[in-house]
Amino acid sequence: MSRTSFYKLRASQVPFGEGDSIRLVLYRGDEVEPATAELAVVGEIEASRFSPPARITTTRFGSPVQIAWTPDERARIFDLRFVFNYLERLPGEAGFSPKSAVWVINRSVTIPDGNNSTLTYEAGWESFYQALATQISAVEGAERVFESMDLAITGAGEALYQFVRVSRANIGITSAQSAPTYSNVEGGWASQPPGILPCGKASSLDREALDSLRTGIYTKNLGFE
Repeated sequence: MSRTSFYKLRASQVPFGEGDSIRLVLYRGDEVEPATAELAVVGEIEASRFSPPARITTTRFGSPVQIAWTPDERARIFDLRFVFNYLERLPGEAGFSPKSAVWVINRSVTIPDGNNSTLTYEAGWESFYQALATQISAVEGAERVFESMDLAITGAGEALYQFVRVSRANIGITSAQSAPTYSNVEGGWASQPPGILPCGKASSLDREALDSLRTGIYTKNLGFE
């Protein structure tokens, strides 16, 4: 009977920097060869100063937001999301409490081999409002105030890129009965994502964008001021 084990280390516990190579060895008993994996730490991801801008002036459905960033040469796949921060006071509460909702733009933006130039991605604002509507409950008498939006770009290396690519390679009505698999562990099966590294950037909403938040079809009942 097979058993799956999951191991995780905090970044503060791993004294490695960008570009360092790491070799993991898992000893499974005297009679079994150890399982091994090698990975490299991904370097810094640099978000563009202008895409998105520090102050977002419009969030109309027909005007997508453009996100741009420069990846480290080892990064192959990226997760893009905005964290929407706001204050909330529900009926009967004395003060406001900090809250947040997450707009997941794309969990797996990939790039071609050897392309480490500036990357761009466009996201539609309608899905932003839909994300807020599904995570923030409409409560009569609730008061909510926008605080900030934090762009989070997380990059990972070759192993996670290959895992996602292979997992998607056999999808659809003509696919084979057995799904393909990818592993970067010798003597075992797993996908160890090398060097996941996040970067962040804060933005605010201008008056027109705040008006859309207050009166838009998805968020008009959420009580934003």
